[in-house]
Amino acid sequence: MKRSSWGLGWQWRCSGVFVIQNNTEAQRYEFFEAGSRIGFVQYEMHEKQMWVLYTEMRRKFKSAARANRAMGFILEDARRSRIEVVPFCPAFRVFMCQNPVNPALVPEEWHERVDGAINGEQDEPDRAVLKYIRFTGSPWRKSSAAQAAALAS
Repeated sequence: MKRSSWGLGWQWRCSGVFVIQNNTEAQRYEFFEAGSRIGFVQYEMHEKQMWVLYTEMRRKFKSAARANRAMGFILEDARRSRIEVVPFCPAFRVFMCQNPVNPALVPEEWHERVDGAINGEQDEPDRAVLKYIRFTGSPWRKSSAAQAAALAS
């Protein structure tokens, strides 16, 4: 496991396969697997608050375990940095409702929204987060670059 400081961007590695890195310049946490970016969580910084806007992952890497690991890391990073988290992202609100330690990171005016975020989704808590993540790409479709090259021929 490897970590770097907040100012340089936090990074977490697990078995050299799944990497989470804070790209402070782009204001997003990026997820990498086998050297390719598979997703990210976009945020904006407002003084000592991190506004989590949305989560995006490539469809072929869709996994509740990856999403939960990444969100847990991001919240732990915010806790260490003493930054409040404002979860505009519905996937983050669901994750925070499922992990009762995390709502302490949320500003007081957001507590009610976080407490009621998962109405009726308790039956599959690990997969509920996936319902709110933007997925890009299709595992069945060839790349558009390859299609454009075929059409040009």
